Order: sequence, then structure tokens, then C-alpha cells
Amino acid sequence: MSDAATMRHYAALFVSIFFNAASLILAKKAMDGDVVPPGALSSIGGWIRIILSPFIIGAILCMAVSFFTWIYSLSAIDLSLAYPSAALSYVLIALASILFFSEHISPLRWTGIAVVTIGISIMYLDGGR
Repeated sequence: MSDAATMRHYAALFVSIFFNAASLILAKKAMDGDVVPPGALSSIGGWIRIILSPFIIGAILCMAVSFFTWIYSLSAIDLSLAYPSAALSYVLIALASILFFSEHISPLRWTGIAVVTIGISIMYLDGGR
């Protein structure tokens, strides 16, 4: 496979990771109390309201983009490299949690995220092969 094709597969992998994180962020936003009230999951009407939420629809669309770019990337990238790379979404999720949900990320959590990110970086030292 050519280097250009391989680069497209790696780009697709990172697009997949981004859209996976986006889907989780949108789902969290939908389930916050200001969009879906507490207790909404206890009734059929509540479930319908959740499913029809623009945030859930956006989350589902992001999941679809993530899935299709994921399977495209797997046509050229080893699963043993691609799957751990998906953990890069931890960084995106942590940053989004601070930005959109005013969450506090403790130094210990940041350390864990850094360890995972360093581990993924080490995997790429052999050129991703």
C-alpha cells in the first residue's frame, strides 16, 4: 500500500477518534438535567424525548461517522495499533469536560491520561508497523 493511502488510513483513524469523543460529549450534554430532566428515563415519553433530542441525534450521527472511518482505517492499520490509539479520546474528553461541563480533573486523573498517552506514543515509535 502506498504511503499516501496509509496516511489516509491514519487520518481516518484520528477522524474516527475525534467523532467518537464528539458523540460522547453530545450524549453527556443530552443527559444533563437542563436538556433531559432527572427521572426522564422512567417513562416511555421520557425515552422518546431523549431519542428526539438534537444532542442525541448529533451523537448518533457522530457515532456513525466514527464507525465508518474506523472500519476504513482498519483496512490498512493493525487492530493492535488502532484500538489502543482510540484511547487518545481520553484527552479530548477530559478537555471537553472542563470546557463544556465545568468538571474538575484532578492531578491524579491527568497523570493517568498522560500515562496512557505516553503508552500510545511509544507504540508509534516503530513507525506504526
